[in-house]
Amino acid sequence: MRLSRFYPFLFALFTTAFCTAQPYWQKGDRLGYVGGFATVQGQGKQIVNAHMDLDLGGSLFLTPKWSFGTEAGLSWDPLTQSVNTTVRAQYLILGRSDLPHSVLADVHGGSGYHTSQTVMGTSFSSNDVKAGIGLQYTWWISQGAGVYLWPQWSRTNGGPSGLWGWQFDVPIGVQWNWHN
Repeated sequence: MRLSRFYPFLFALFTTAFCTAQPYWQKGDRLGYVGGFATVQGQGKQIVNAHMDLDLGGSLFLTPKWSFGTEAGLSWDPLTQSVNTTVRAQYLILGRSDLPHSVLADVHGGSGYHTSQTVMGTSFSSNDVKAGIGLQYTWWISQGAGVYLWPQWSRTNGGPSGLWGWQFDVPIGVQWNWHN
């Protein structure tokens, strides 16, 4: 067998290894992510509201299992715009370099500022706070990039008229990992 015929085999082998590897978790690892979600609400055959949310954040592993992170988010409805911040303490439940997925549990807290406009053109603003838990599942496409699904339950006063209630979000996004 000539060496030139061997190159495609090596390329396939390294590509397969690259596509199933996951980060080797250690102190100093950093995660960066971008994600969000969109919803449309309807009544009968009409759309009555739409919502879009974009989140950008990151975290730093202080030990191979524990990390601390921050996040900023923007939300948009036709008559409401919001800016949210969140801090997180995360624990790596599942994650080894020989697995193509990981699971991070988190405890989070945050605050938000919202501006709203009525149909008549007047505007008002409000603030809210939240505290909750989350569970992030990431499928690692490579050692440095993955796709995540992140169910989060939060107790917040961001509901109608500032009443406290539970909020459930499931953002989907892309996550990067690197060691600093």
